[in-house]
Amino acid sequence: MVLPNAHTGFCQAMLKTALETIPQLTEENYSIWKDKMTALLKLRGVFTRLDQLLVPLGESDDMELTLLIISKMESVTHSNVVTAKNRELAQKLWHTIKE
Repeated sequence: MVLPNAHTGFCQAMLKTALETIPQLTEENYSIWKDKMTALLKLRGVFTRLDQLLVPLGESDDMELTLLIISKMESVTHSNVVTAKNRELAQKLWHTIKE
């Protein structure tokens, strides 16, 4: 029998490990970055909502995902991708990167 706290701890450890394996996004590594980021977002249970602009994220998820995406960008990529219109909206940021 798995206790709820043990399960939560395991999930947190998996998320931490997954996050550590995601490289900084550069112009050369988009494919591997996207695959690893997508897997992490699916593990976190937010990928579908992030990927669909029609369903807004909650404020907490939006702040967390914005931080996650921006923190996994090289500074040059950040300068080319992040704008005043998308810097605080994870869904817009995600779609800008995908373009």
